[in-house]
Amino acid sequence: MTPVKKQSPIPSGVVKCAALADERFLLIVLLDGIPFKDVGTKSEQAFKPALADWRRSTLPSLARSSPRFYYAIRGKELSITEVQF
Repeated sequence: MTPVKKQSPIPSGVVKCAALADERFLLIVLLDGIPFKDVGTKSEQAFKPALADWRRSTLPSLARSSPRFYYAIRGKELSITEVQF
């Protein structure tokens, strides 16, 4: 997971999805304009293996689509970064 070099504006649906989630570390997929929380954990140590499992099982099924991926961290402030795989 690497940050996208040319950042475009983050869609409001992604911000709302991240703000409403219970987990602290999130992977949000924007597919056909609809945000989906695919991976969410309360700690960074739990996020890394969960993301590895997601990459093996779910990422190949998204190859025919053109989704956008966002990594969000909820803390005192919400931090959202667009990433690519």
